[in-house]
Amino acid sequence: TQQPRDPVGTVLPIIDSTQVYTPEQVEARILDCVARLEYGGMYERKVIEEAYATKMAYDLGNAKAHAARIGEGSEKDRIALALVDCEDMFHAMAKAEMMRKAVAATMHNLRAALNGYQSVLKSINGSLPYGGSPGMPRS
Repeated sequence: TQQPRDPVGTVLPIIDSTQVYTPEQVEARILDCVARLEYGGMYERKVIEEAYATKMAYDLGNAKAHAARIGEGSEKDRIALALVDCEDMFHAMAKAEMMRKAVAATMHNLRAALNGYQSVLKSINGSLPYGGSPGMPRS
């Protein structure tokens, strides 16, 4: 089974649009996008779950820290001190939220790239003779 993986990386080189490229190259990129969307979807779910869990931990930890300081100065001071008490949890929550947004943006960009590659492939196939491919140059 597929494992959740960060969908950012690919092993395929970018197609050089200044050179002749083949339907096979574009198809490889399409398949790469599809695979990255599949395992990236599992990764995105994992990141969302982590963002939720870190937010819950921070909210509960902050509430406990704030409650423990009742009677210690103004409300504004207690809020600040509770944040300091929960600084590590706050950083973990902020990082998890950033990752959630970054992965969502990556998944969106992969879908857009997939649409682009599908359009390019349709254009290439429309320019080829029926049943043919560019193949080897004729001598």
